[in-house]
Amino acid sequence: MPFLEHRIPNAFFNILNNLLCENIVGLIIEATKIVLIVFGPLKLPEIGKSVGKILKEFKNAIKDIMNDDR
Repeated sequence: MPFLEHRIPNAFFNILNNLLCENIVGLIIEATKIVLIVFGPLKLPEIGKSVGKILKEFKNAIKDIMNDDR
């Protein structure tokens, strides 16, 4: 927000950024707890591999879309 930089000190943006990051980390921790309760610790590596594959495919699809636009 360049138009606000002279009105709002950088400390405000630093505090806001820290609050957002802490909330995201808290959400990730809570989601991990729920997954552990629902699926159990033995299924967690399998779920991690599946999520990793999904993210890899998503990343490749985005790259393909970006290359098609050029």
